[in-house]
Amino acid sequence: MIHGRLIDRKAIVPVIFRLPQQPDFSLNFVVDTGFNGYLTLPPKQSVQ
Repeated sequence: MIHGRLIDRKAIVPVIFRLPQQPDFSLNFVVDTGFNGYLTLPPKQSVQ
């Protein structure tokens, strides 16, 4: 499971990097959800 947080209405997820012979470090990334405040659904498809 991915855990993150919301900051200023942005989904932030930390990613831990593990490099050989280096200490682990983490960078925060913004997840682009594509959500712009409106939800759209595809047109209804007829079942044949």
